[in-house]
Amino acid sequence: MKKIVYITVLAAMALSGSVSRASITSVTNWTYSAGLYCYTPVLDSSPKLTLDAWLYNGSGPEQMGGTILTSSAIDPTLTINDQINNSSGVAWSGFVLDVFMSTTFSIALSASPVANPSGWTGDITIAPHFDAGSGQFMSQIVFSGGTPVSPNASDPSNLLNFTYQVSFSGSTSYSFTEQATAVPVPEPGAWGLWTIGSLLLGFRACKRRPAFGSVCDRVC
Repeated sequence: MKKIVYITVLAAMALSGSVSRASITSVTNWTYSAGLYCYTPVLDSSPKLTLDAWLYNGSGPEQMGGTILTSSAIDPTLTINDQINNSSGVAWSGFVLDVFMSTTFSIALSASPVANPSGWTGDITIAPHFDAGSGQFMSQIVFSGGTPVSPNASDPSNLLNFTYQVSFSGSTSYSFTEQATAVPVPEPGAWGLWTIGSLLLGFRACKRRPAFGSVCDRVC
């Protein structure tokens, strides 16, 4: 009886090994758009892909991406760590990240996905789905904070550091692209100027069209 149990355990171990998830072997063909610079991505055995980049365009969107190669079609979850330096000249109060892949995928965030600056959070605002416009599968994460991401290179809050995970399967080669759009901090007094402008426009409209009646009476 013990011998049968032992053989059964060995068979189960062999079976589990035969269907174990593949390893991610490399990330190749990495490119990035004109308003962004990224060092060669670093892939470790976790597996984690670290992207060290500088974003120069504060209005975006800017893209970077490449090809993920795996040892088989049954793939592990890949952790992606973005380290985005603010070189745009304006502070950021938010950051929109669109993730595109050539296959369907799932995406996940930890409870605290942003390591720097302090006080930032992340939300998956668009679940993975096929995007007819790009012909790929896409999802969207919106990060917001907290301490604004400073454009000053010597400021510790100059770096936006966040992490998320993607899982996928079905091939040994996948295209992967991040599209980033920084959300600038509103300039001081912007809302005040807008309000004054609206009142002036209303005043002029009242002078031209007194038939506005009670609405114009309140504005004028």
